[in-house]
Amino acid sequence: QKLYEMDPLQKPKQNRYALRTSPQWLGPLIKVIRSSTKSIEREINFVNDNPLIDVSRNKALHGGNFQRTPIGVSMGNTRLAVALIGKLMFAQFFELVNDFYNNGLPSNLFSGRNPSLDYGFKGAEIAMATYCSKFQFLANPVTNHVQSVEQHNQDMNSLGLISSRKTTEAIDVLKLMSSTCAKRLICGI
Repeated sequence: QKLYEMDPLQKPKQNRYALRTSPQWLGPLIKVIRSSTKSIEREINFVNDNPLIDVSRNKALHGGNFQRTPIGVSMGNTRLAVALIGKLMFAQFFELVNDFYNNGLPSNLFSGRNPSLDYGFKGAEIAMATYCSKFQFLANPVTNHVQSVEQHNQDMNSLGLISSRKTTEAIDVLKLMSSTCAKRLICGI
């Protein structure tokens, strides 16, 4: 038996879900991101704080088109989708560096014969786990943390800006994960 070869009877009988079901995992997430994009585009195009003036009754009718709740909720949904994409990337990364699942590649993709001296992708795997933990933190909704302000005039506000900033942060983490995965793929080939 060769150095990194595994007895076929010891191998898993089927690929793990991260490989087999990634289309089913990604499909709904893509739908969420598309839906959020449409909602945000719609919201940006009709935001207005100007009152409607009813001249016949001498009244100004104030609406709440400036509320931005669709922004806060859409950003929260997008952030959750991004975090779940990151979770899939982490699971796939783990399968490539784990010699039980990677079809004969060395553990942690190390190139030497001594795993005590050559750590391969152990550091990258730790980084991926850290990114995944950060996603789990960032995926929490922001909109449920609304506080009443301005002497209860603004008793509900969307926190859309905070949610958008947290989503930008999640996308930055996904970029880090993507670059780590790209390095992994180059080394795994």
